[in-house]
Amino acid sequence: MAKHSLHSGFNAMNHKQLLNHVAAAPLVLALDDDVSRLVSRQMLGPSPVPHEVVQQAVTHKLFRRWNCVFEAADDEVTENYRDKAWIVAATTLHKYGLSSPHCTERAVQAIDRLNEKVALSDSFFRRSDEAKNLLRSAPIPLKRRPSVPDDVTFWRAGDVVSYQLDRRYHALYVHEIQRGNTVPRVEFFDLRLDRKPVASDLTGKSVYPLQRAVQLRQPGERRPPTLWA
Repeated sequence: MAKHSLHSGFNAMNHKQLLNHVAAAPLVLALDDDVSRLVSRQMLGPSPVPHEVVQQAVTHKLFRRWNCVFEAADDEVTENYRDKAWIVAATTLHKYGLSSPHCTERAVQAIDRLNEKVALSDSFFRRSDEAKNLLRSAPIPLKRRPSVPDDVTFWRAGDVVSYQLDRRYHALYVHEIQRGNTVPRVEFFDLRLDRKPVASDLTGKSVYPLQRAVQLRQPGERRPPTLWA
Protein backbone atom coordinates (compact mmCIF):
# COMPACT_ATOMS: atom_id res chain seq x y z
CA MET A 1 0.00 0.00 0.00
CA ALA A 2 1.36 3.43 -0.92
CA LYS A 3 2.30 5.73 1.91
CA HIS A 4 0.43 9.03 2.16
CA SER A 5 2.08 12.43 2.38
CA LEU A 6 2.44 13.75 5.91
CA HIS A 7 0.78 17.05 5.07
CA SER A 8 -1.74 16.12 2.41
CA GLY A 9 -2.42 12.42 2.91
CA PHE A 10 -5.92 11.33 3.90
CA ASN A 11 -4.80 9.08 6.74
CA ALA A 12 -1.81 11.10 7.96
CA MET A 13 -1.89 12.30 11.54
CA ASN A 14 -2.25 16.06 11.87
CA HIS A 15 -1.38 18.43 14.68
CA LYS A 16 -4.87 18.51 16.19
CA GLN A 17 -5.09 14.72 16.31
CA LEU A 18 -1.67 14.41 17.91
CA LEU A 19 -2.50 17.01 20.55
CA ASN A 20 -5.83 15.30 21.28
CA HIS A 21 -4.04 11.98 21.80
CA VAL A 22 -1.76 13.53 24.41
CA ALA A 23 -4.82 14.34 26.55
CA ALA A 24 -3.38 17.44 28.17
CA ALA A 25 -5.82 20.25 27.35
CA PRO A 26 -4.36 22.85 29.79
CA LEU A 27 -0.87 22.34 28.35
CA VAL A 28 -2.18 22.60 24.80
CA LEU A 29 -4.00 25.86 25.54
CA ALA A 30 -1.07 27.41 27.39
CA LEU A 31 1.59 26.51 24.82
CA ASP A 32 -0.59 27.43 21.86
CA ASP A 33 -1.26 30.82 23.47
CA ASP A 34 2.45 31.39 24.09
CA VAL A 35 3.65 30.30 20.65
CA SER A 36 0.96 32.16 18.72
CA ARG A 37 1.69 35.40 20.56
CA LEU A 38 5.45 35.04 20.16
CA VAL A 39 5.16 34.30 16.45
CA SER A 40 2.70 37.13 15.90
CA ARG A 41 4.97 39.65 17.61
CA GLN A 42 8.06 38.49 15.73
CA MET A 43 6.28 38.76 12.39
CA LEU A 44 4.96 42.24 13.15
CA GLY A 45 6.41 44.98 10.97
CA PRO A 46 6.15 46.70 7.60
CA SER A 47 8.48 44.24 5.88
CA PRO A 48 8.73 40.42 6.06
CA VAL A 49 10.92 39.02 8.81
CA PRO A 50 13.26 36.15 7.76
CA HIS A 51 11.92 32.79 8.89
CA GLU A 52 15.21 31.91 10.62
CA VAL A 53 14.98 35.09 12.71
CA VAL A 54 11.42 34.32 13.77
CA GLN A 55 12.29 30.71 14.63
CA GLN A 56 15.34 31.60 16.71
CA ALA A 57 13.56 34.34 18.65
CA VAL A 58 10.42 32.30 19.35
CA THR A 59 12.20 29.14 20.48
CA HIS A 60 14.63 31.08 22.67
CA LYS A 61 11.85 32.94 24.49
CA LEU A 62 9.60 29.90 24.71
CA PHE A 63 12.20 27.72 26.40
CA ARG A 64 13.22 30.49 28.80
CA ARG A 65 9.68 30.35 30.10
CA TRP A 66 8.97 26.62 29.87
CA ASN A 67 12.28 25.33 31.19
CA CYS A 68 10.64 25.56 34.60
CA VAL A 69 8.77 22.43 33.45
CA PHE A 70 11.33 20.82 31.14
CA GLU A 71 14.16 21.09 33.66
CA ALA A 72 12.12 20.72 36.84
CA ALA A 73 13.09 18.20 39.49
CA ASP A 74 11.00 15.06 39.82
CA ASP A 75 9.53 16.29 43.11
CA GLU A 76 8.21 19.39 41.31
CA VAL A 77 6.88 17.92 38.05
CA THR A 78 6.02 14.31 37.27
CA GLU A 79 7.85 12.60 34.43
CA ASN A 80 4.57 12.02 32.59
CA TYR A 81 3.67 15.71 32.76
CA ARG A 82 7.12 16.70 31.54
CA ASP A 83 6.93 14.19 28.68
CA LYS A 84 3.53 15.51 27.61
CA ALA A 85 4.90 19.05 27.72
CA TRP A 86 7.73 18.09 25.34
CA ILE A 87 5.27 16.54 22.90
CA VAL A 88 2.87 19.49 23.05
CA ALA A 89 5.72 22.01 22.65
CA ALA A 90 7.20 20.24 19.62
CA THR A 91 3.78 19.80 18.01
CA THR A 92 2.78 23.41 18.60
CA LEU A 93 6.03 24.76 17.18
CA HIS A 94 5.57 22.54 14.12
CA LYS A 95 1.97 23.74 13.75
CA TYR A 96 3.21 27.33 13.51
CA GLY A 97 5.88 26.45 10.96
CA LEU A 98 8.78 26.26 13.40
CA SER A 99 11.05 23.57 14.78
CA SER A 100 13.68 22.91 17.40
CA PRO A 101 15.79 19.76 16.82
CA HIS A 102 16.35 19.36 20.56
CA CYS A 103 12.65 19.74 21.35
CA THR A 104 11.67 17.35 18.57
CA GLU A 105 13.99 14.59 19.76
CA ARG A 106 12.89 15.03 23.37
CA ALA A 107 9.29 14.74 22.19
CA VAL A 108 10.08 11.53 20.27
CA GLN A 109 11.74 10.09 23.37
CA ALA A 110 8.72 11.15 25.42
CA ILE A 111 6.39 9.28 23.06
CA ASP A 112 8.37 6.06 23.58
CA ARG A 113 8.48 6.57 27.35
CA LEU A 114 4.73 7.19 27.65
CA ASN A 115 4.02 4.13 25.50
CA GLU A 116 6.26 1.96 27.68
CA LYS A 117 4.22 3.05 30.70
CA VAL A 118 0.92 2.60 28.82
CA ALA A 119 0.20 6.17 29.93
CA LEU A 120 -1.88 7.04 26.87
CA SER A 121 -4.43 5.27 24.68
CA ASP A 122 -4.03 2.17 22.51
CA SER A 123 -4.88 4.38 19.54
CA PHE A 124 -1.92 6.63 20.31
CA PHE A 125 0.36 3.59 20.60
CA ARG A 126 -0.75 2.32 17.19
CA ARG A 127 -0.16 5.73 15.59
CA SER A 128 3.08 6.60 17.37
CA ASP A 129 5.17 6.24 14.21
CA GLU A 130 2.87 8.71 12.45
CA ALA A 131 3.30 11.15 15.33
CA LYS A 132 7.08 10.87 15.19
CA ASN A 133 7.12 11.28 11.42
CA LEU A 134 4.99 14.39 11.64
CA LEU A 135 7.27 15.98 14.24
CA ARG A 136 10.40 15.09 12.27
CA SER A 137 9.02 16.38 8.98
CA ALA A 138 9.94 19.86 7.76
CA PRO A 139 7.35 22.35 9.04
CA ILE A 140 5.64 24.69 6.60
CA PRO A 141 6.51 28.33 7.46
CA LEU A 142 3.55 30.64 7.95
CA LYS A 143 2.89 33.26 5.29
CA ARG A 144 0.74 35.44 7.55
CA ARG A 145 0.83 36.44 11.20
CA PRO A 146 -1.32 34.09 13.27
CA SER A 147 -4.36 35.39 15.09
CA VAL A 148 -4.01 35.58 18.87
CA PRO A 149 -6.62 35.25 21.62
CA ASP A 150 -7.86 38.27 23.52
CA ASP A 151 -5.83 39.28 26.55
CA VAL A 152 -7.40 38.35 29.87
CA THR A 153 -6.11 38.09 33.42
CA PHE A 154 -7.60 36.53 36.52
CA TRP A 155 -5.27 38.43 38.83
CA ARG A 156 -6.76 41.07 41.11
CA ALA A 157 -5.38 44.14 42.78
CA GLY A 158 -3.33 43.15 45.83
CA ASP A 159 -2.23 39.77 44.49
CA VAL A 160 1.39 38.69 44.93
CA VAL A 161 2.59 36.38 42.17
CA SER A 162 5.62 34.09 42.05
CA TYR A 163 7.11 32.94 38.75
CA GLN A 164 10.22 31.11 37.56
CA LEU A 165 12.52 32.39 34.81
CA ASP A 166 16.05 31.27 33.91
CA ARG A 167 16.07 28.77 36.80
CA ARG A 168 15.43 31.49 39.40
CA TYR A 169 12.25 32.39 41.25
CA HIS A 170 10.94 35.94 41.17
CA ALA A 171 7.84 37.72 42.47
CA LEU A 172 5.64 40.65 41.56
CA TYR A 173 2.89 42.71 43.14
CA VAL A 174 -0.35 43.59 41.30
CA HIS A 175 -1.36 47.20 41.88
CA GLU A 176 -4.48 47.32 39.72
CA ILE A 177 -6.21 45.79 36.73
CA GLN A 178 -6.95 48.12 33.85
CA ARG A 179 -9.04 47.90 30.67
CA GLY A 180 -11.54 45.35 31.89
CA ASN A 181 -9.41 42.50 33.19
CA THR A 182 -6.86 42.72 30.37
CA VAL A 183 -3.92 44.81 31.62
CA PRO A 184 -2.47 44.28 35.13
CA ARG A 185 -0.21 47.05 36.42
CA VAL A 186 2.53 45.36 38.41
CA GLU A 187 5.83 45.97 40.17
CA PHE A 188 8.60 43.43 40.61
CA PHE A 189 10.16 42.58 43.95
CA ASP A 190 13.91 42.96 44.37
CA LEU A 191 14.17 39.21 44.86
CA ARG A 192 15.79 36.20 43.18
CA LEU A 193 15.71 32.79 44.83
CA ASP A 194 16.66 29.20 44.01
CA ARG A 195 13.39 27.98 45.50
CA LYS A 196 9.77 29.03 45.56
CA PRO A 197 9.32 32.13 47.75
CA VAL A 198 7.13 32.15 50.84
CA ALA A 199 5.49 35.11 52.55
CA SER A 200 8.41 35.74 54.88
CA ASP A 201 10.78 36.10 51.90
CA LEU A 202 8.79 39.07 50.61
CA THR A 203 8.01 40.95 53.81
CA GLY A 204 9.85 44.26 53.79
CA LYS A 205 11.33 43.74 50.33
CA SER A 206 11.38 46.69 47.96
CA VAL A 207 9.75 46.53 44.56
CA TYR A 208 10.69 48.06 41.24
CA PRO A 209 10.40 50.78 40.06
CA LEU A 210 8.70 52.69 42.89
CA GLN A 211 10.84 51.18 45.67
CA ARG A 212 7.87 50.34 47.86
CA ALA A 213 7.53 47.47 50.30
CA VAL A 214 4.57 45.17 50.66
CA GLN A 215 2.95 43.75 53.76
CA LEU A 216 1.38 40.56 52.45
CA ARG A 217 -2.30 39.92 52.90
CA GLN A 218 -3.00 37.10 55.32
CA PRO A 219 -5.20 34.16 54.25
CA GLY A 220 -8.87 35.13 54.39
CA GLU A 221 -8.13 38.84 54.72
CA ARG A 222 -10.16 40.83 52.18
CA ARG A 223 -8.53 44.23 52.43
CA PRO A 224 -5.61 44.95 50.11
CA PRO A 225 -2.10 44.79 51.59
CA THR A 226 -0.70 47.95 53.14
CA LEU A 227 1.87 49.83 51.10
CA TRP A 228 4.35 52.29 52.49
CA ALA A 229 7.15 54.36 50.97
